[in-house]
Amino acid sequence: MNTTNITLTKQQIKAQGIKMDIAKLCSDDFYIKYGKYYAEKPFKHTVVSNKQSVLTCNCLIGSSTTLNHSNLDIAQRSSVLFVEQATDYQHIMHTNQNKEGVFIETSVSKDFFYALFEGEDNYLESLFNPTNARIHLPIDYNLVKSLNSLTTHPYQGKLAEHFTEAKIIEIHLQQYNNWLLWQNKSTPHLLEKDKQAIHYVRQYIEQYYEQDFTIKQLALMVGINQTKLKAGFKLLFDTSIFKYLHDLRMNIAAELIKENTLSVYQIAEKVGYKHSHHFSNAFKKHFGILPSQFK
Repeated sequence: MNTTNITLTKQQIKAQGIKMDIAKLCSDDFYIKYGKYYAEKPFKHTVVSNKQSVLTCNCLIGSSTTLNHSNLDIAQRSSVLFVEQATDYQHIMHTNQNKEGVFIETSVSKDFFYALFEGEDNYLESLFNPTNARIHLPIDYNLVKSLNSLTTHPYQGKLAEHFTEAKIIEIHLQQYNNWLLWQNKSTPHLLEKDKQAIHYVRQYIEQYYEQDFTIKQLALMVGINQTKLKAGFKLLFDTSIFKYLHDLRMNIAAELIKENTLSVYQIAEKVGYKHSHHFSNAFKKHFGILPSQFK
């Protein structure tokens, strides 16, 4: 990695009840973004990416819900590693009980990532698999220390460049180790026909998301047992069947609200809720605000 010509930019975002400070270190091969925010309530934050990269977003304090891309929600003390595309990402930022949030992003080029993990085909395939290009991982104590050191080290000039390069490599190796530990847990053995069946279940959910169904019904539909369906879905898509359905319903509802052509009652019906107040409660729990407050 060539870390010469590192530049530092700072940005402050202020709105009613919101204050966010962002610092960004950039070179030709990477960037590090450190964000600290205070907010009275969850708020929308849009990030526009201008190039493809391998991005890790770490929520140290608070959490994040992504509106316009699937399976990118991040809980507190968790991270998601994925291939960021040149497009916009719309997030709802949540705080902790003290109304604070802290996140750190590290982004590297695909060439760097491939060079670092050359020969680790399973890891590369799990990240660059087009059907599920996300890896969700917890943030352990050692990773927290490494992440925080990116913005608190005492070095200047060339020493800062060398330190930053070493830490970015260290962070990626720690993430890889956490992924290995997760992979080594007991996981179901899936035949190719099992994978095809589980992919069909996901397509079915995406087509008929407004319907209610049980795991038993889905398992019978594709001809595998319920345990294999649940465990296999989690293995392939890093989420449970019903969380995938719930997140899909909420994201579709958010898009319909933004279109501003249907009432909350009509939107609730379209995404499978018989009662609008149940939908409103679910929407607020997911995004932190009521549908009537969402813009």
